[in-house]
Amino acid sequence: MDCRSYQLAAVTTALTFALILVGEYTAVSGSGATCGLQWPDCNGQLLPIGLQVHDFVEQFHRGFAMVVGFFILGTGAVSWRRFDERDVKVGGVLAVVLLPIQVILGGTTVTFSGLVPWGYMPITQAVHHLAALAIFAALLYTTLRMRELVGVGVGSVRTAALSGLAVLPVALVFSRNTVFAVYGTRVQLIHHALELLVFTAALAAL
Repeated sequence: MDCRSYQLAAVTTALTFALILVGEYTAVSGSGATCGLQWPDCNGQLLPIGLQVHDFVEQFHRGFAMVVGFFILGTGAVSWRRFDERDVKVGGVLAVVLLPIQVILGGTTVTFSGLVPWGYMPITQAVHHLAALAIFAALLYTTLRMRELVGVGVGSVRTAALSGLAVLPVALVFSRNTVFAVYGTRVQLIHHALELLVFTAALAAL
């Protein structure tokens, strides 16, 4: 089996993890409602250079998402062409199929130049987030299967994943106002990061 394909899948999965966190920061910081409610440009420009802070965050998120999108396409291609196992093919292709749906949801979330009045609403953001998690789950499964097929094994990964579930109580501490933290932007981001880590650990432990 092709070890480089596994490495590509692993990098893609890690980048997708990071992208979800960037998206979370964009949302909790209020940057998603900036850019003049325009997409894919931001206040008339495509590059984030020279933009205000919130506009920069939103446009950086979009640019990073585009880069990760190409990685997802590459992972889907190698999973289909270089592996005979059906579940590997399905996992990679599923991530690719969900990608354009996620792009459309992302554009709708911040509205197409304000043409979609319900774009920046909780339900739209929730579906956008769920689609991101679905892509991540498909990539993670594909990566772990590739790891197993190239002979690396997944025993150590599952052991680490089970240990990672211990983060859950910590995530709960940051889930609301407590004596330890006020539920502001920074605490929300920590909470979402810990939640995503628990989600990853749970999937890897299966």
